Amino acid sequence: MNINEIQIKNFYSFQDAQISFDDYDGIVFIEGYNKDTKGGNGSGKSSILEAICWGLFGKTIRKSNEEARVNIQAGKACSVTVRVNDNVVITRSARPSSLLLEVDGGNLTKESAQVTQAEIENTLNTNYKVFTASMVLGQHANFDFLGASPEDKRIIIKNFLNLEWIFSLRDKAKKLKSNYYTDLKTARSLEEDKISSLKEITSTLEDIEKENQEIGDLDSSLSDKDISSMDNEKVALAYKVADKKSAIKSMEKSLDRLDFKRGKGVYKKVERCEYCNSESEVVQTKEDLEKIEYQILQQENIRLWMLKDVGELEDEVEKLSQSLMGFLMLMDHRDLLASKEAYEKQKLSVSGALEDHRTKKAEAAINYEVMKFWEKAFSEQGLIKFVIRNILDFFNKKCNTYLSRLTNRQFYLEFNEELHEVIATNKRSIPYISLSGGEKRKINLAVLMALQDLLSFSKKSKSNILFLDEVTENLDDKGITGLCNLLQDLKSKRKIFIITHNKELKSLFEGSDRISIIKSQGISKVKKHGNKRTK
Repeated sequence: MNINEIQIKNFYSFQDAQISFDDYDGIVFIEGYNKDTKGGNGSGKSSILEAICWGLFGKTIRKSNEEARVNIQAGKACSVTVRVNDNVVITRSARPSSLLLEVDGGNLTKESAQVTQAEIENTLNTNYKVFTASMVLGQHANFDFLGASPEDKRIIIKNFLNLEWIFSLRDKAKKLKSNYYTDLKTARSLEEDKISSLKEITSTLEDIEKENQEIGDLDSSLSDKDISSMDNEKVALAYKVADKKSAIKSMEKSLDRLDFKRGKGVYKKVERCEYCNSESEVVQTKEDLEKIEYQILQQENIRLWMLKDVGELEDEVEKLSQSLMGFLMLMDHRDLLASKEAYEKQKLSVSGALEDHRTKKAEAAINYEVMKFWEKAFSEQGLIKFVIRNILDFFNKKCNTYLSRLTNRQFYLEFNEELHEVIATNKRSIPYISLSGGEKRKINLAVLMALQDLLSFSKKSKSNILFLDEVTENLDDKGITGLCNLLQDLKSKRKIFIITHNKELKSLFEGSDRISIIKSQGISKVKKHGNKRTK
C-alpha cells in the first residue's frame, strides 16, 4: 500500500495541513517545535501518523475519543483525506460524521459507514491491525505482531500473502455444504414418505390377493337381472313365511280353545247371561268330546304341515340371502380387483420415486462430506496452516537477518506453525513479556521488516512507507548503531518517516529530508519540508 498524500483539517492541534509523501525519499525526519512550551514535545509530530491511521480506519494509534480528536478551537468540521495507491481517496469527517470512498474518480461510498469501511479495507486489502503491525513501530503503538494473539497473527500473514481467495473458497464450500445438507434432509424425508406409502400399497395388494383366494369359489355367472329376480323371490318368500306363521299362530289359539273345552269333560249346568241376566242350561256330552278330539287331531296335523312348510320356505330364503350376499361380496371384490392394476401402477411409480430419492440422498451425502472436507481444508487449520508452514523458513530467516543487524546476533527468533514465537539469547529461551523495552523494540522492528518482505510472495507491492515513532527509546548504543546500519540499507528501498529526539540518530543521517511541525498558540502547522532542518 502506497500512501501518496494527506490533507488534515481541525484534527488534534492541526487546523489546516497537507503533506505529499510522494515528495520524499529515503530517511525523513519529522521534527517539531512547540513555541508555547519552548520545546519539541507536544508540537503535533505524532498527530500526522494518527491522522493517517484515523483517515484509513477510523481509529487512532493512541486511545482517544471524538472530543479529543476534533480541534479544540474549531470544535467542528474535523476531516482527514488520504490518497492511497494513486487512485484511492478516502475522506473521513467528524462533527458532522461522514465517510467517503472514491476509486478512480468514482464514488464507491456505501449505505453506511460500517459497510463503507469494509469496502475500504477490501479495496486496500488491509485493516487496522495489519497496518499498525506492518507499517508502524513506536512508543504509542497499541498493537504489535509479537503481542498479538495467534489468530491475529494468522490474519496478518493471510493479508500479506493475499490469501483472501482461500477464504472465499471456504465460504463457497460452507454455503454448498449447507445446501447439500438441506438436500440430504429433504431426500431423507421424501424417502421415508415413499417407504411408508409403499408399505401401505403393498399391504393393500396383499389384502386384495387374500380376498381373491377366499371368494374364488363364488358364482360369478349371475347378472344384475338375476340378482333383481332373486331379490324379488326372496321378498315373496318372506311374505309367504310371514303369512304362514300368522296362520299357525291363529291355529294355535284355536287349539288352545279346543284343548280348554276338552279339559272340561262331560258336564251339565245352568249359566246366567251376563248381559240379559237370563238363565240357560249348558251341556257337553260324550259325543261333543269325541268331536273336539277329532278337531284337535285334524288341526294339529295341519299345524305340523304348515310348520314344515315354513321351515322349507325359510331355508329357501336363507339360500337366497347367502347367494345375494356372496354376489354382493363378489361385486365388491370385482371393484377391488379392478383397482388392483391401479395399485400396482402406483407401487411401480412409488418404487421408482423411492429409488430416485435414495440416489439423491446418496449423492447429497457424498457432496456434503466433500464440502465438509473442503470447508476445513480452506480454513485456518487447513491450507492457511499449510501455507504458513511453508513460508515459515523464509519468514524466520528474514526476522533473524534483521534481528542480527539490530542486536549483533545476540537474539534469535523463531515462529512455529501456530505462530507462537520462541525468543532465545545466549542459548536460552526468554518470554517476550520478560524482554526490556529496548529489546522489544529491536525484535518488533525485525519482525515488521520481515512481514514486509513477505509481500514478495504475493502480487502486492511492498508498502512505500514505514513510520518509526521514538523507536530509539530504551535502545543502548549498540542498539542505535544496529538500527542506523539497518536504516542505511533500507532507505534505498522505501520511505522511512522517523520521529525521534535522539541526536545521534539524526547526526548519522545528516542531510536527510525533514518535515517540520511548528505549534503556536495551540495550532500546529507544517512549516516546510526539504533537507533543511527547522531551527
